[in-house]
Amino acid sequence: IIEPINLYWVKLLSSFTIIFYLLIFFLHKLYYTNFTLYLLKFNFLTFIILFLLLIAILIFVLIPNIFIKIFKIGSLIITTIIYFLSLIYWVTFDRSTPKFQYIIELGTEKLLGLDIIFGLDGISLFFILLTTIISPLLILITWNLDKNIKLLSIILLITELLTLATFMALDLFIFYVAFESILIPLFISILIWGSRRRKIKAAKMLFIYTLFSSILFLIALFTFYLELGSTNFFAISLYSNQILSTNKQYFLWILLFVAFAIKVPLYPLHTWLPEAHVEAPTFGSVILASLLLKTGGYGIFRFVLPFFPEANIYFSPLVFMLALMGTIYTALSSIRQIDMKRIIAYLSVSHMNLCVLGQFSETLEGLIGSLLLMAAHGLIAAGFFIAVIILD
Repeated sequence: IIEPINLYWVKLLSSFTIIFYLLIFFLHKLYYTNFTLYLLKFNFLTFIILFLLLIAILIFVLIPNIFIKIFKIGSLIITTIIYFLSLIYWVTFDRSTPKFQYIIELGTEKLLGLDIIFGLDGISLFFILLTTIISPLLILITWNLDKNIKLLSIILLITELLTLATFMALDLFIFYVAFESILIPLFISILIWGSRRRKIKAAKMLFIYTLFSSILFLIALFTFYLELGSTNFFAISLYSNQILSTNKQYFLWILLFVAFAIKVPLYPLHTWLPEAHVEAPTFGSVILASLLLKTGGYGIFRFVLPFFPEANIYFSPLVFMLALMGTIYTALSSIRQIDMKRIIAYLSVSHMNLCVLGQFSETLEGLIGSLLLMAAHGLIAAGFFIAVIILD
């Protein structure tokens, strides 16, 4: 990141961000009726973002390995374009309504009753912007690497695509596929680009914990489908309290909450994270802290809190106890660490446990504070790992 070309790209990205934001802002203010309603009506922006990333991945797969500069410059250009497109979300987003916006429906799979639908609201908006900001930084962080550049570029684009799909998916099955698939690029990055001796152990711990999380999520997914006949977010939100008994709601709450708590990670399910952070390459650590952990917090926001209001109240004392213990314990544990990455890992756990504490506070201030802290931590964690590169 301290190479001249990287600093040049950072300055250029910052300058164009200001110019592009001001342009969209003035278009939004001067031509609100035509400009904004046109974007909201056709919802093409969500499709363009996902389609661009998918096409870029397919093109990179077909390009021979020898064209290293094409992979580096091409991935940087694509992620930068996606970043600028996401700024349109921020400017034109209608903050007067809690409804989902920019919804695209790509069809229904009749055999499984699967709705391929994407959209965003005020919660997912923050995480989408965080993802698009971090992705160009990931390219710059890996700019000086010369090992498996083609695979690296494809992995970073796939990670951005899956993360955006996770934050946009409005069907529980689509969310599950994207949510769990993010781990595959991370797993590969630890095994290939990890440089320390215990990378195999870290990869095994990551695999075991996330496999357990996947199994719990899958059981909950099948239970929803068998009970309600659909995995559509809107159908579950509407009928889960009417059809599901209290005991079934408690059962589903435990399954989903533990699945997301492993990704957060909530104490005492956090032991895989320090190992993964230490053994992962720097860009893998940024993916972990800035993106992967946020998918767990987002899952609680999107599915646990709205689906099971009674279960949230019933289990909130347990969540308070675990989150409070995790916040204090991991913060104190970071003091006795001597490895910079391990220090950041324990601090990340402490911050994310504090976010869970705010999510279950049942207050508007707690929910907003949790959301803002997650977004802030995503940016700060990336800065911490860039600082580690400079210090090394």
